[in-house]
Amino acid sequence: SSQEIDFSVIGPRVESNFAVGGGDDVLAISVNEVTESMSRLSISTQTELSSKDIKNMEEEVVEVKGELYNLQKELLLAKVGTVEWLSSDDKVRFYTGLPNFKVLDSLFKFIQLEVSGTKTLLSKFQKLILTLMRLRLNLTIRDLAYRFGISTSTTSSVFNEMLDILYVYLKPMVKWPSREQLIKTTPMCFCKHFGTKICTIIDCFEVFINKPKNVLARAQTFSTYKHHNTIKFLIGITPQGVVCFISKAWGGRTSDKFLT
Repeated sequence: SSQEIDFSVIGPRVESNFAVGGGDDVLAISVNEVTESMSRLSISTQTELSSKDIKNMEEEVVEVKGELYNLQKELLLAKVGTVEWLSSDDKVRFYTGLPNFKVLDSLFKFIQLEVSGTKTLLSKFQKLILTLMRLRLNLTIRDLAYRFGISTSTTSSVFNEMLDILYVYLKPMVKWPSREQLIKTTPMCFCKHFGTKICTIIDCFEVFINKPKNVLARAQTFSTYKHHNTIKFLIGITPQGVVCFISKAWGGRTSDKFLT
């Protein structure tokens, strides 16, 4: 008679062989073979499930990376003074006074080696934008500090640093043109009324300053015309509209007649 197999006793350490069937048709089964087959089946099933899990995880990672990229892009667009923030030439003109981003980028590349980039959270490019925004829009130090997320003392230091750098690099661009250049490039409207006699259009302008603590300086800078403490400059402009002369700063009390 055939012997029944109790599979509950099958394990990796069982070495017995069992005969299944009767008569001449007797099949010898190795318990180890059965155990190995069951183990392979289990491993195959686990591998298949793990592959599905990995695939799902990879899809989730791709989705999360996409969301992260979009958030970073939105953050850059919202961060004042970055290249991404200046997304159009109209925005460049409004905040900096320069005609387009190409000119702004050229100016930055011209001075960037002299700009320090380790003392503040701002990049070198943001320092330039901060300075141009103050010059263009006359924004206060506190306003700029709020916009750029830095302290007022840092804002003031950045502005003073960039002002010195711009002065050194851009000063050679303010030059007095030769008489021959003026005659060749003077607009027709000027030639019609003044011929070749006109050379430069001059004017004095004043810039408001904080009231000095020193009594003498306070008196020298007080402007009776502006009713405020100011510093005064004499500026010269060619008929083409190019600045060709800027004097040193004088106290607001100085008369225009004295400067000219």
